Amino acid sequence: MLSPKSRGGLGVPDVVRYYLAAQLKQAVVWNCDPASARWLEIESHYAAPSTLQVLMWCQGGKEGGQRRFELGAMRCTWDTWTKSKGKYGLLNTPSQITPIFGNPNFPPGCSKQQFDQFQSLRIRLVADLLKNGEILTFKEVQDNYRTDFLAHNRAEVQKWLKKDPDAFDWSPVTKFVCELEGDSDVENWKEKEGTLCRTVKQVLKCDVLKRNPFEPEVLPPADPILSCLCLEVACKDIQSLCNTLKHFHDLIKPGGHLIVLSSLNCSFYFVGQKCFNCMAITKEGLELAFKGAGYEIEKLEVLPREDRSALNISDSDSYYFVHDRKPHNL
Repeated sequence: MLSPKSRGGLGVPDVVRYYLAAQLKQAVVWNCDPASARWLEIESHYAAPSTLQVLMWCQGGKEGGQRRFELGAMRCTWDTWTKSKGKYGLLNTPSQITPIFGNPNFPPGCSKQQFDQFQSLRIRLVADLLKNGEILTFKEVQDNYRTDFLAHNRAEVQKWLKKDPDAFDWSPVTKFVCELEGDSDVENWKEKEGTLCRTVKQVLKCDVLKRNPFEPEVLPPADPILSCLCLEVACKDIQSLCNTLKHFHDLIKPGGHLIVLSSLNCSFYFVGQKCFNCMAITKEGLELAFKGAGYEIEKLEVLPREDRSALNISDSDSYYFVHDRKPHNL
């Protein structure tokens, strides 16, 4: 009966396969963002405290194969999926669409404190953590994704530029700069801050580990380039820092200047309750990296850290200022 008429059959549709296809289509929907369909919000409630995505891709155990749902429609989809994934080779482990949050097979993803900032970038699946087709280890995740370059940080700068009342208050810094410049009328800080806001043309995403940090934007060379409390967080060793500094060559005009301010011998720092790792670099390592990248060091100053009361927040022992020049022949 199911054979096509061209082969002498009646061409009756295979109702069983139609049923399986309809149920497996819903299984595909379970891998979508819960906010994309109203019924997903309802069904997600019955998967709590886990998620539908996690349940589908976990292997074995209570989470992976013995889950029962209160809703009949969900039970049908779940039973069809669990029986079909092995029979038809639907499960590829590790799958690129395996979720990383709330997945007991990926323990770091169960810690919201460690990964909540990744979620703001919509990094949710194994596919979001691929590098050259290979799945990153957790250590590589920490090395390759840095919270200093997140979208919400740039959004905060935009709020300040637009004079949003909820923006971070930078006035103490601006007032201090006025004092350093010998401006006796500290009230001039408002004018200075306004001039700075008008000068800023763009707030761009930056990844210093890329050959073009502002990819896909191509910017004309500038002079000077300023980096503050950044490079030691993005780079994992001296060679990585050296390579990153070479990435700046195309951003600086011939004979132009690179100014970098940061901390020495800092291996960690806290922002609120969150701890971030740094490359603990020495003065000698700093000189090695800048000279190895082809820069001429005009001035390098180190200021010892006098206040030791907050070593539990950051373990740096000093701060540095380095003024480099890009040779004309680079």
